[in-house]
Amino acid sequence: MNDNKKCWDRNAKHYDFVIKKDQKSYKKIYELIRNNVNDLDVLEVGTGTGNIAVNIADKANKVIATDFSEEMIKTAQLKRKPENVSFEIADATKLPYQNNSFDAVIISNCLHIMPYPEKALLEIKRVLKEEGTLFAPNFCHKGSLKAKLFSIMGIFTGFKAFKVWSPDEYRMFLNSNGFNVIKHETLKSSFPIEMVICKQLI
Repeated sequence: MNDNKKCWDRNAKHYDFVIKKDQKSYKKIYELIRNNVNDLDVLEVGTGTGNIAVNIADKANKVIATDFSEEMIKTAQLKRKPENVSFEIADATKLPYQNNSFDAVIISNCLHIMPYPEKALLEIKRVLKEEGTLFAPNFCHKGSLKAKLFSIMGIFTGFKAFKVWSPDEYRMFLNSNGFNVIKHETLKSSFPIEMVICKQLI
């Protein structure tokens, strides 16, 4: 995890430029989340430079957007943000929030780069209210030649993907860790993104 942290710290200032080519997919993600967070208290885990947080804030009651990379949070804080958005440094596997604190949690394109994504989901379950909603879009690029080449490049940049899922495998992973996928859609981008909306399994 530390190697990835160094990678994200190093590339924080360039992150928005890198993802610019996939803006169509990200706008779809913003839209799907915005339509489901009216007046809710929202936590975002792995916010990066804060793009999701600032694009859904007009619908939410409040948004706390977190990342383990100090440089990502510094970059996010430079943006013009709505008053109901706050950016905080936090480890996804050790969230500093009380049980049942949030109506909704967002974790976008993060689980595959965590060595133990199950720990993050366990923490998300803890802070999420029983009837709360998890939004968990994630790259699902198993079998992609482009992804294999990117992984090879990662050896030299410090980036590492610990998990590689197909869309079906990703949804099964979420289910096996306590979440029922109630809606999903595969979005086209540089790498396919499986957009999922979940409820906790009771």
